[in-house]
Amino acid sequence: MSLLTPLTACFIPGRPNPLGDWQDSRRRAVDPLAEPRSTAGAASPTLGSRSRIALVGLMILVCVILMACGAGLQGAVTMKLARSKSSPKDASVMIDEQYVGPLYYVAAQGVRLPVGTHRVSIVRDGYFAWDRVVEADRDDLDLDVVLERVPD
Repeated sequence: MSLLTPLTACFIPGRPNPLGDWQDSRRRAVDPLAEPRSTAGAASPTLGSRSRIALVGLMILVCVILMACGAGLQGAVTMKLARSKSSPKDASVMIDEQYVGPLYYVAAQGVRLPVGTHRVSIVRDGYFAWDRVVEADRDDLDLDVVLERVPD
């Protein structure tokens, strides 16, 4: 009478696997490209693994070409604002009617704009609004901002 269950019998060396070829079929179900184990060609890669290596190499080459052409990223340019000493540093910067941040921060960090036409507005109470329509193309934009005080 054996006290071994099929589960413990799997782990005893020298005994046949009661589950048969189940583990190999499970491995192939998880990785459909997996080749059956063979001891004949163990020193060199099989044709299946060569195909996978070629496929991975081709995918890397395509990614490098797309990134070099700029197709992997949406085109964008950097807009830098130069603030004059007379302009208040806490003025609000708006791009396409969206608040971006205070003027001092945007002037220090710059802003990435997608390619296209954009409306840049800088507003502050007590100053005339500074509005420009800019065309973001391939070149970075450098804008000088001078806010003028509203006369009393």
